[in-house]
Amino acid sequence: MDLQIRVTGGDEVHECAGLPEPPELHAAFITSIGFSPDGKTIATSGNSGIRLWDVATGRGRRFPSRRPASESPDGPAIFSADGRTLFTPSSDTPWTGAVQSWDVPTSQVTRTFLPASAVNYAVSGLALSRDDKTLAASVQRDETHVDIWLWDVATGQPVPPR
Repeated sequence: MDLQIRVTGGDEVHECAGLPEPPELHAAFITSIGFSPDGKTIATSGNSGIRLWDVATGRGRRFPSRRPASESPDGPAIFSADGRTLFTPSSDTPWTGAVQSWDVPTSQVTRTFLPASAVNYAVSGLALSRDDKTLAASVQRDETHVDIWLWDVATGQPVPPR
């Protein structure tokens, strides 16, 4: 199978088609997409992990993940206001409600945010407060129950709802 990801805009199209698809690329689908604050990078998340794409060239790089591609897709990926940190559901401990922060330049995990209580659900949504001080994660427990957890970004500690 050839990679069929294109970054397009206006009259410009950056194609990555025609290259043999390495296993680290999105094999089937992308479930989440978002711009970095400067608009130069797009973060995608799919059934084979998190990937960052350079908008100008269409080139991508994959973030490390221990989750096999056959498992459920990685959840949302969001940038901090300065674009140097990426927040994703934990790739080390999926289905625990944990979230990781990554240093974008080095692709290294900088912190793992653990829920206050043990769960067996995946993170379905992420958001940062405007000042980047509070991280929120939503977890869909079933069709009628959603948990929202809040953490202090600086300490990684859970914070009570305001």
